[in-house]
Amino acid sequence: MSNKIVYFTLLLFIVFLVSCSKETRNTTSVYFAKKTDMAMSDLVSDYTFISLETKDDNLILDASMVRIWNDYIYILDCFSQNKSIYVFDIQGKYLGKIGNVGGGPGEYIMPLAIVVDEVNNQLIVKDVALNKLLYYNLSSFKYVKEQSIPFYSDCMEYYKDETIVWYIGSGCANVDDYQKHIQVSDLQCNIIDRYIPRKKFPQRSMYNVMTYFHKYNDKLFFHHPFSNVVYSYNNVEDSVMVEYTLSSDGIIFPSEEYVMDNNENIVEQLSNDGHVQYYDLHENSEKILCYFGVNKSKYIGVYSKKDGIGLYSDVEHIKDDLGLIKYGRPKTVYNDFFVNVIYREGLDSLSENSVLKPYFESKDNNLNPILVLYK
Repeated sequence: MSNKIVYFTLLLFIVFLVSCSKETRNTTSVYFAKKTDMAMSDLVSDYTFISLETKDDNLILDASMVRIWNDYIYILDCFSQNKSIYVFDIQGKYLGKIGNVGGGPGEYIMPLAIVVDEVNNQLIVKDVALNKLLYYNLSSFKYVKEQSIPFYSDCMEYYKDETIVWYIGSGCANVDDYQKHIQVSDLQCNIIDRYIPRKKFPQRSMYNVMTYFHKYNDKLFFHHPFSNVVYSYNNVEDSVMVEYTLSSDGIIFPSEEYVMDNNENIVEQLSNDGHVQYYDLHENSEKILCYFGVNKSKYIGVYSKKDGIGLYSDVEHIKDDLGLIKYGRPKTVYNDFFVNVIYREGLDSLSENSVLKPYFESKDNNLNPILVLYK
């Protein structure tokens, strides 16, 4: 047998072994069954509170986005009159603000997203009014630089290896390859990769969500607006793959085909058909949480990864057997704990057995929200 034949046979054998060793990739079907008598203990097994200190210049009216990294809490309040980014330590002590509203260096007009650059110890702020990024040092809170964004996007997420992943909606006025739904850039907005050709999704701004992204276990996930298909991005395999499909008992998560076929007045059409209009996803090692809206009602779905079982309920009808008041919208995940925000207004008449009672009877006169971390 010639050397060429031996080499070719060996090469085919190696290819065969490699192909046989690859794991078969399966899409997870995340199904939520209706549970009318859901209790808070169905959602929460372990919890702790962080009371955010109140000072003269840091009253938080709307915790639009919460990021927790390296035991520091960053809260973006972007919908109140005094748009600000507040910093607290993990005990809730107020440390200061990052940036200010204005037109000068280091100032923003409409900060709509914040991400943490973990490599360079920076907070990156997206100013949607000027379509630029502002960078701040997280040790000093001082302004570092700014960067114009050469395209328009709905939302962004810091991934790893100093990259940012952007979601480009159908309504963004971009040209050429900037129209692809997923753009991966370096921190200077230079494009590295592009994925998913533009689809005919509704051409409107984001509806009732802050982001289409969530992260878990070194993976980045995203979904199209109104669609029940959840993708994952993998920079090692240089790919975007379908990870989850969502469905429920009695309420329909619309398919991509439905959304594209009902492009005009999509929110109203979804409401008329009783379909899900928006949703947020968060997950930890045990659960996937899906907070979603149908017409004017809000629901929470909890899916057990171990059991492969999901339940959902109207948040207004969850029995509060733990004294946590009502269930709030998840904001982020920190150290495998989901993070919710509890606002103090309207909570003066807490029951005596409420676990929050001591926080509202404190003499510190705190007016800022309380974070609840739970599994």
